[in-house]
Amino acid sequence: MSEFPEKDINQPAALDTEAAPAEEPATPEEAAETAEAASKEASEQPRTTADEAAASAESTIFTKPQQTGQAKKPPKKGGSHMVRNIVAALVVLCVLAGAVLSIYIFVPAPEEETASSSSSTVIQLVSMSASDITRIDLANDSGAYAVYPTEDEGAETSTASGDTDNLTWHIEGVSDEYVDTYSVGVFADNAAGVQAMRLIGEDTDLAAYGLDTPRITVTVTAKDEADSFILYFGDDAPNGDGTYLKLSNSSQIYLASTYVRDLFNRGKTAFTNINMVLSVTQTEDNSSYFDEDGALASFDRITISGRNHAQTMEFVPNPYADTSLVPYLMTAPVTQNVMGDVFDDVFHVISNGLTADGGYAFNPTAEQLAAYGLDNPGTVISYKVGRTEMTLKIGNATEDGYYPVMVDDRPVIYKVQTSVLPFVDYGPEGYFSSVLFMDDITSVKWLEMKTPGSDHVYNFTHGTDENDAATLDVVCDDKVINTEDFRNFYQYILRCPASDFTLEPAAEGVEPALVITVHYMDDARPELVLTFTPSSDRRYHVAVNGSPLGYAAVNTVDQLISYDQSIYAGEAIPTP
Repeated sequence: MSEFPEKDINQPAALDTEAAPAEEPATPEEAAETAEAASKEASEQPRTTADEAAASAESTIFTKPQQTGQAKKPPKKGGSHMVRNIVAALVVLCVLAGAVLSIYIFVPAPEEETASSSSSTVIQLVSMSASDITRIDLANDSGAYAVYPTEDEGAETSTASGDTDNLTWHIEGVSDEYVDTYSVGVFADNAAGVQAMRLIGEDTDLAAYGLDTPRITVTVTAKDEADSFILYFGDDAPNGDGTYLKLSNSSQIYLASTYVRDLFNRGKTAFTNINMVLSVTQTEDNSSYFDEDGALASFDRITISGRNHAQTMEFVPNPYADTSLVPYLMTAPVTQNVMGDVFDDVFHVISNGLTADGGYAFNPTAEQLAAYGLDNPGTVISYKVGRTEMTLKIGNATEDGYYPVMVDDRPVIYKVQTSVLPFVDYGPEGYFSSVLFMDDITSVKWLEMKTPGSDHVYNFTHGTDENDAATLDVVCDDKVINTEDFRNFYQYILRCPASDFTLEPAAEGVEPALVITVHYMDDARPELVLTFTPSSDRRYHVAVNGSPLGYAAVNTVDQLISYDQSIYAGEAIPTP
């Protein structure tokens, strides 16, 4: 460890006041007469015109000023004029010399600064290598903990000071799996090289600086006991410039920057490994879940439950996504199409991983779990991708916009921005897609349009022409339906949306105005049944396979009913 520096007592160099001044007029009266003569002499000089001044300004030591169109007045003959000019110049020099001398004599020199008042001074209080430290015990506003190093054979770790060693720094009582050990090593470097800004001096009144009961105590144990020390941080300076501190083996009090104070006022969770969820990586066993670009594209199931959810929701990839624009399905508590852009946020956690902003606690106690709402989590999200399974437990959102989150059974409470998990409080309706039906017509075998007054079943025959383009023949009750008209009609069905999502069923005893049944080419695939029941004079209640979804506008549904009657009658259907 370096010796403590003595207080800087070097003073600024004194100003040189012994330069001999030029000769001054003997009396004030002589000076006044001389100045008056100089003024009179100046008034007798010929005026310089604007052109002459401009020409003079453009000249240099290598060029003569340009002559103007106005001729200069020739100088007077004789030597008396030159003598008067010389005398006037000498008088002016004497006056200037006197003024400079007066400034030296009567204007005081600036006050000298001492080393203790200079804010730019850096005082190296501790200078050692972190590799010479065997343990650091820290007690601060966040509690108490200790860090210590172990030697890793063959491993090299570069520290912030530029040293390279084979040490790994640990937090006592916390598994390295949950700790950013590199950051702990940087902390050890900070303890090995403490700096102050200013020496306050020796003072036995520690209470005046908050050092009788320090806010922060850093106990550094070195291999050589003589190098061990304790660092105490007291109160902040009244002007906010820094924090008072002293070393255990010195009576001197120093002022350190608040930055140095904050380096040692961190809780152990400041060293949390924030890579809380790693993205699922591709292996031979799970390669079927990845696309040709190596990105995770599928999963087995994702469930969302918890205190904030009355019903458990379960999601799966749409097994018929090859012929549908709907990527995900909800299978519980109801079966519905799921909006891709909303559910992508849920899927993103395992496809791209999840990074925390920090940590709230290691080895949390029962009291801490209850305080963060994790004794009975508000939301629990479980993922399964092949052999990989993971569960996120999410507590109560904090006022500053974070969720406390735990992963599986890890003894760590992570800190995650609420904006990263926007779906946490969504109920089933939050995931519903407004799309009722989005399957390619080539995947459909027949489609039924049933109203209280009619029941039309449109049977499809699919094929290809000589150019391998898809062909479609439509027959209803042995009547051939114009293919282009039916394609237009099919587009209107696809464009019928739902909104105002709900889990409430349709009113009892009300007959549906329209029921659309879709039977697929794959006979093993369940039929799709869309039911539209009058709810008011403005909208119909919509159910999918018997599960409530939301509402559709009356004019949209009535248009489908009307087009069904028109196409059955052989009338043309306008292009959507």
